[in-house]
Amino acid sequence: MAYKGEKELAEALRKAFPLRKAPEPFRQKLKQELSQMQIRQKKNNLLKAAAAIAAVFILVLALQSLDVLPPNGQNNPQTPKTPNSPLEPPVNLPALPPLTATGPITGGASPGPGFEVELTYERGPLNALPTEAKAFRFRAVPFSEEALAAAAAKLGITGEITEELWQDSKTYQIGDPENGMMIIFPNGYYSYARPLPAELQGQSLPAEKEIIQAAREFLIKIGIDPAKAAAKKVELPEAGSYYSLAHVTFIPKEPGPQISISPFARIQVAPGGEVHNAGWVWPTEAESSESYPLRTAEAAWQDIEDGKGIIAISYDQVPGPVEGVIAEGHGKIEENFIGYILTYDQDYNVVMQPVAAFRGTATFADGTSVPFTVYTKAIDPGYYEQ
Repeated sequence: MAYKGEKELAEALRKAFPLRKAPEPFRQKLKQELSQMQIRQKKNNLLKAAAAIAAVFILVLALQSLDVLPPNGQNNPQTPKTPNSPLEPPVNLPALPPLTATGPITGGASPGPGFEVELTYERGPLNALPTEAKAFRFRAVPFSEEALAAAAAKLGITGEITEELWQDSKTYQIGDPENGMMIIFPNGYYSYARPLPAELQGQSLPAEKEIIQAAREFLIKIGIDPAKAAAKKVELPEAGSYYSLAHVTFIPKEPGPQISISPFARIQVAPGGEVHNAGWVWPTEAESSESYPLRTAEAAWQDIEDGKGIIAISYDQVPGPVEGVIAEGHGKIEENFIGYILTYDQDYNVVMQPVAAFRGTATFADGTSVPFTVYTKAIDPGYYEQ
């Protein structure tokens, strides 16, 4: 049958393919076949090949108008449009780093606990997750001699910067152990240390409120706004310690709740409110944020059941493990929520991204109970770097 023009052919195709009423498996199969279709040009039939290409092009346009194929060849996943959906995600969203991208890639990874924890899970009632959440992007933490010199100058440390081998990379160092020194690592971790005077032995710490205040004043010196930092933990010394030293750990207030260890700043406070040791990984101001559609709690939980969850637990509390073993336990889930972890993209920019988190208590063979969190992707897997 002949058609007078492209519009008439397109109309005929729409009538021949009422795809809005077609079963979903058929729609997906057709979409796949069309995506893979190739027009093979034959030497002696150029006109026929050109007509076939035009027909396929018109068919694709028709199917795009029916939401069967993504417009303009875009392969980003899109959430189904529902009347009650509060979010229309942008067509193009930047790919997210994998959940395991927790630092610049190096041949020698930082040493872990030396053993694994495996849990069987007992699921309680699951709370519904929100329909969307933001991923926050920061500039890469500077790793350079200039960055180290600027940070050290704020603490009165100057001098020649040297390089030291570290795993398969290097660190920059400035200062000396006798008077105070700083080190910066490739992932933006800063280490600051200066000797403790002998006269501090036996002296008492100030009150906890004053300890936190001294730590906050140190944040200002290293360029962290204390108004944006929350004191997550205060560790006081044990009785009889040679030096009375307290440690205050800060994490950013936003975004939260934070599940990963980083970002953090851990500051050691000595008697008199003096800071003699500190370490921190703290990204700069967020450059941008994008809202991504989230999976359901049930879909995320299925990942946990399938063994795809990542466990966050205090390994020093896990009873009796030795190098190379697997500590097995039973994890009872008590709550679920959206939390945040720090990851790095391919250019080492920091990305704080949401995850589906399940928190509870792990019980081991000797009866020891340890709080834990297991988490997985909150966002559709199609948005992640492959």
